[in-house]
Amino acid sequence: MDDRMVYLCGTSILPETGIDRPVVFLVDSAATDSIRARLEDTKYEIMPNIWSDKKILNNTSDYLGKVYKDLSEKAGLALSQIHRVDYPSSFWEIPMASWLLHYIQALYDRYARLKAAVNLYGVDKTTLLACRYDMRPSSSYAEFIDKTSRDERSASFFYGILARELGIPVLEFDSPKPDKRRSPVFERKPDILCGTFYRKVYKKLKGEVSNPIPLTIFRGKNILMAPYGFTKREMLIFSAKSDASFFPRNKPKTSKRRVDRTALLSIKGFDEFEDMAVKLLPALMPPYLLEEFDSYHEHAKRWADYKAYFSITDWYSNILFCYAASLGRLRQAKIIGCQHGGGYGQYERTEFEFVERKFCDFYITWGWRDSLYDGAHLMPLAQPTLSRNLNKYRQRRKIALWCGTTMPKQLVRFGSYIPDVLGQYLATKKKFIDHLADEVRSCLIYRPHPVDYGWSNEELDILKGHPEVRIEKDEPLSEVLKEARLYICDHQSTSFMEAFAINTPTILFWCDELVSERENAASAFELLRKEGILFHDPVAAANQV
Repeated sequence: MDDRMVYLCGTSILPETGIDRPVVFLVDSAATDSIRARLEDTKYEIMPNIWSDKKILNNTSDYLGKVYKDLSEKAGLALSQIHRVDYPSSFWEIPMASWLLHYIQALYDRYARLKAAVNLYGVDKTTLLACRYDMRPSSSYAEFIDKTSRDERSASFFYGILARELGIPVLEFDSPKPDKRRSPVFERKPDILCGTFYRKVYKKLKGEVSNPIPLTIFRGKNILMAPYGFTKREMLIFSAKSDASFFPRNKPKTSKRRVDRTALLSIKGFDEFEDMAVKLLPALMPPYLLEEFDSYHEHAKRWADYKAYFSITDWYSNILFCYAASLGRLRQAKIIGCQHGGGYGQYERTEFEFVERKFCDFYITWGWRDSLYDGAHLMPLAQPTLSRNLNKYRQRRKIALWCGTTMPKQLVRFGSYIPDVLGQYLATKKKFIDHLADEVRSCLIYRPHPVDYGWSNEELDILKGHPEVRIEKDEPLSEVLKEARLYICDHQSTSFMEAFAINTPTILFWCDELVSERENAASAFELLRKEGILFHDPVAAANQV
């Protein structure tokens, strides 16, 4: 064990003064270039990556699956007691799923990093640096992710909450609110003289003229469907053929009543980590499960008498729909989910897929089956957006389109792409572009991820030596794929599935050390390798282009 006194830090926010001992960063992404330069005299180091071993990652994912199932059942029973309703724990699973999944995943990551630091340095020789922050319960799972994984101040405070539970001393400090303006380098204003602008205007007008059907006419009583991914004409067909009704996207006005949050502490965990997760429930569980429940419950009764409930992504974004589905479930209604990302069926572990398959009775996939997760009966069917663009390739532009990915600097959920491996991912990208032929780079368009999670400078460093490469992200991806001469993708994603459906010539490359293929999908990936489409060496991929 190391005998030095050290500060621990989980983010790139530090006190302005008073750093009188070495700083140990719990995650590599926190040690930015500016922080490293500032701490040159006081010294700093970075904790070893605790998630570098795929076996450990998979074991952790399996363990957290058990925690999720156990805590979901226990929290559901506690919520029924708090609200004095005679509902089984399964009633709460759908409204609680998106938040509970990310709560457990983020909490365990910070917990494991702090435990590793204590094992290395000793609890009596460590002090965690944590920013002061007024962290109130999140109103959605997206807000929870923002507070724990994107916003540096609240993410730092989140580390502090866990450190206190582990008996680690915490030194709090004040930090000003960050400037939330996005990097102007990735901004693009529409050029009214370019074809892209006119295409966008034309397609908007075409959509308005060709879809004059109001959503309010889709009011069948057989299936309640969330409208994501369907055109109005497709919704009309569902309404006529299946007696379907489409759920409105309007968020209801909710009221709050006082509840005893401490009643959640009656839950008993099965180990130290679950005990900690329970202790933090009163402070972090979202109000739509507590103070706002009565209001959501009353609104949802209007939609409670359907025979089936279908959604693609509203399990994560529409709490009222979730409560309506839960009420329908009490009356034996069937829950139908649908794949909404390319990683499903491909990654060795996918937390979204695990949760959705668990609470659904039927689950629609993009043409595959497996038995990795318990729960839903899988139905391989066509996906609306992919089918709409099937074989629509009509190469008109002499461009090669390259799409990248990103992620928050704090782990959101366990999977193939986590912050600890992003440096390796970026290094792979740099090798690729440095080995591309000049004539290819001259017609290359790089499309960054639509959300800047703080890595834009690192992305720009990769492109810095190649000013001829254009950066664009405004035009809908599917429209560019229909006209580009070549599509390049450096990660497992939905976009290359779109390219395959459109029939766009495609080159894929990613580091096989970062991505684990699911056993059932191995033969498909092997075929892509054999045909010279998928590469794990970026230089070989560049040469193939």
